[in-house]
Amino acid sequence: MVGSTPAGDLLRTMSHELRTPLNGIIGYAQLLLRDKTLNPRQVSGIGAILESSDQLLALINKLVDLACVEAGEARIIMAEVSLRGLVSGVVDAVRARAAQKGLEVGSEVAPEMPQEVRVDDRRLRQVLLNLLENAVKFTEHGRVVLQVAQERRGNLSFSIQDTGRGIAASRLDNIFRPFGRVPGDTTRAKDGGLGLALCRELVRLMGGELLVSSELGVGTTFRFSIESPNPCDDGGQ
Repeated sequence: MVGSTPAGDLLRTMSHELRTPLNGIIGYAQLLLRDKTLNPRQVSGIGAILESSDQLLALINKLVDLACVEAGEARIIMAEVSLRGLVSGVVDAVRARAAQKGLEVGSEVAPEMPQEVRVDDRRLRQVLLNLLENAVKFTEHGRVVLQVAQERRGNLSFSIQDTGRGIAASRLDNIFRPFGRVPGDTTRAKDGGLGLALCRELVRLMGGELLVSSELGVGTTFRFSIESPNPCDDGGQ
């Protein structure tokens, strides 16, 4: 991280102050779940506390990340990583939740892709995981698939496709706004929250642009390309 701003410093301090009691809530809730005398209703209630706490913690982390990126305080750290290992890891992370909904989730890596690529492993995983989780969350039937290919210039191309309800073309831009919500859908709104806004900024940081296309009743596709310099080149920005 380079540089600092008063707003950024305040946000980081606030996030630390919020995480401390939140971690206490999560810790004690986890301890309570170990009590074998709890009845199903109590287990369900504690589970709801844990889920809400995890969501709040994730929101705090995204808020700090987004603020750092927008303030120009974030940087890319390039490293050689296993492409197929990275893809397999993020898909496996959402597989259980997808299975609970009866969804198929998988990946398709173009056969000509190299075994190792030079990317910011943490940032790329963050973007892919967020987009996959979003796709699973808003898909009720069918499948979610992550596709990876290589462009002529050597850049890496990613797409996350789902067979969800889809979004009207006139409403697509709204999902990239922080806490943006597609208007007119109060039951299953495609709520970007901070996640999609952060993904867009992280993709830009990696030299690309996050795009979305969708068709009502068919599904939604998020796609982006990022720079992946040759391993012999100097990394970092």
